[in-house]
Amino acid sequence: MTDRNRRPSNPVLIGFLIGYGVVFLPFLLLLVVSGSFAGGTAVIAVLSLLFGPALVGGLPGLLIGGVVMGVTSISDRNRPALPPPPQQPYRMPLPPPRVNDAWSRLLEACEQPVQRCDQALAAVPPSPAKDWLGQIVATMRAELPTARGLAETGRRLHPDRQPRLNEHPLYRRLYAATQEFAATERRIGEVITQLLAQPDLKRVDNQLQLLEQQLPHLRPAD
Repeated sequence: MTDRNRRPSNPVLIGFLIGYGVVFLPFLLLLVVSGSFAGGTAVIAVLSLLFGPALVGGLPGLLIGGVVMGVTSISDRNRPALPPPPQQPYRMPLPPPRVNDAWSRLLEACEQPVQRCDQALAAVPPSPAKDWLGQIVATMRAELPTARGLAETGRRLHPDRQPRLNEHPLYRRLYAATQEFAATERRIGEVITQLLAQPDLKRVDNQLQLLEQQLPHLRPAD
């Protein structure tokens, strides 16, 4: 590809050579016709042929080349700089797709009740009971990292479709957690229904205390 910003050869030298070449041929013809190359005048004729075109044609060409170079330099200096190429907008890399296996299905059965509880709780009017329920849902959410760890460990040690997979202790523990999350979701739904009908903390105090005691617990005891 040709670089349009690249300057051609030195215009001063080109002007000199063009002026010299234009005058050289007439000088040569003139000296040949006049017989200057014969006899004792041959040396003078050669010197005239060398220096005559340089003075008559080369010097004017040199001046013209200098003017061209000056105009070109000023034009290049005043030429606006090219705008930088547009930057491509940054795109967040897409998360890797979740593996669809038995372990992922168990994990989703733990995550979805928490998501649905968050959505249901958003419809409850502000009250102390709603704050209490929010803490209960937050406790459920805090168990999800442990559920993910169990699912990842189970997937590495016991791939999907392994014979008698549902008899493995990790599978049983995660399956039991799905049942606890589902049961807690049902009880939270019942409490929310009662709060929407009668928003009174005293009426649901016992249910909330019982609910806290029956929350899913996957993290090992300290």
